[in-house]
Amino acid sequence: KDGSVFPMELNVSPMSINGAKKFVGILHDITERKHALEAITSAKLEAEQANKAKSSFLSSMSHELRTPLNAVLGFSQLLQEDQDNPLNEDQHESLEHIYSAGLHLLNLIDEVLDLSKIESGKVNIELESVNLIALLTHSLESIAPQLVRAQITLKQELPDKQNIFVKADASRLNQVLSNLLTNAIKYTLSGGSVTVNIRESHSNKIEISVADTGVGIDPQDQTRIFLPFTRLAHANDNEIAGTGIGLALVHQLVIAQGGEVLVKSHQQGVSFELTFITR
Repeated sequence: KDGSVFPMELNVSPMSINGAKKFVGILHDITERKHALEAITSAKLEAEQANKAKSSFLSSMSHELRTPLNAVLGFSQLLQEDQDNPLNEDQHESLEHIYSAGLHLLNLIDEVLDLSKIESGKVNIELESVNLIALLTHSLESIAPQLVRAQITLKQELPDKQNIFVKADASRLNQVLSNLLTNAIKYTLSGGSVTVNIRESHSNKIEISVADTGVGIDPQDQTRIFLPFTRLAHANDNEIAGTGIGLALVHQLVIAQGGEVLVKSHQQGVSFELTFITR
């Protein structure tokens, strides 16, 4: 009525009145809807630009951090292996701490970069037929020293079959299993146990469970456990290394391979259950 211009939506329906064909038009003022859509589009563009900037920053920082870090690791190894000028016990122990801390930092850098690639859709997933038993055996062998140091028992509940194939990316599935096993060890007290279970379900699916006897997770925290950089508050948190990236990577990588991952907390401990499609 005031002569202003506004966006509208027009719905027209035909009808017949006394044999004459008529049309009824219903008009809707969609000004608020259009403004909301513009706000959403603008926010999406800003988020995409921020994500690109973050990915570019992380990629650049990776190179800047790796160069001096590789020098620290390299010279630490050279000093430890120097036969002409052998180190005393205190010096050797100090270098071990330097080298261990350097490896830990390098692993954190890799995890942050992996997470960034997944979020930007640049992660490369190549699905193929993977022998789950062979891959799991390799993962268990790689974490054996951690079990010994932490004085934790490994229990295996595996089927008699030596060849069970799933549709997955071998390197990424190995990364998922290693992260879950390492996480289970970190949150299990000395004398506890970690149990790995594989079950063949109906409907062409394989279920993998990694359970521990460590600290449980409160129900309200189970929805946050897979969020990046999430660290749940536990009494012994100060003694546990990490940034809360590992489980976020597990969640994203399992989904990228067409699988599912669930977390269940028990009276004593936590279990992570993966589901993958067979070949």
